[in-house]
Amino acid sequence: DLHPRVRRQRQMCIRDRAQKSYTADLQVVGKHWLYTNYYYHPNGDGKIYVDYSVRADTSTTTFYIGLYDLTQDKLVVEFTVNDVRTSGKTGSMNFYNLVQSHNYAVCFRAHPSSLNGSAVIKH
Repeated sequence: DLHPRVRRQRQMCIRDRAQKSYTADLQVVGKHWLYTNYYYHPNGDGKIYVDYSVRADTSTTTFYIGLYDLTQDKLVVEFTVNDVRTSGKTGSMNFYNLVQSHNYAVCFRAHPSSLNGSAVIKH
């Protein structure tokens, strides 16, 4: 369960439904989840797509991409990208079998070091 202050911050950030693709600017992503400013409905196939390009700040780190179901108020899936280095890593992934009537936020975190980059989210 989230601390009330964290829940309020998350609710303030997730305020609008994305109509098209959205580019998330990932600055100093650390061990706590960073949520997108928009929420998403899956496409007709029940999918949300994420293309990412990230680089570690100081050493090798692990990058996590999560999907938070705002309708159920819980993190429903987490995707792991291992061995992100200072030279960077790019890739694509998708969340699938999603409920089309639910609202989802995409979230990011990194551990043990922070990272920077961007992600394009499409639905």
